[in-house]
Amino acid sequence: GINFVGPPSHILAQMGDKLAAKATAIAYNVPTIPGSTEPLKDADDAVARAVSYGFPIILKAAAGGGGRGMRRCDNEEEVRLQFQLVKNEAKKAFGN
Repeated sequence: GINFVGPPSHILAQMGDKLAAKATAIAYNVPTIPGSTEPLKDADDAVARAVSYGFPIILKAAAGGGGRGMRRCDNEEEVRLQFQLVKNEAKKAFGN
């Protein structure tokens, strides 16, 4: 057999959720880049946060990976256009 050397499965699952991973990093004083620590409510919320962080930004689904549910936005209009696309892609690919 093969012995797995690494963190327990619940830790791996927690790190798969970007919001939970960021919250864990912050709790342990690990430096993080600016970004939300809770889900975005809607496109207006996404735009407001993007403006506060500065452009460009990346809209990302909380779960998943492999480049799915992720879009670069260089201005407010792109955030508004991409928000629903990211949301739909995440729901289809990851169920969130």
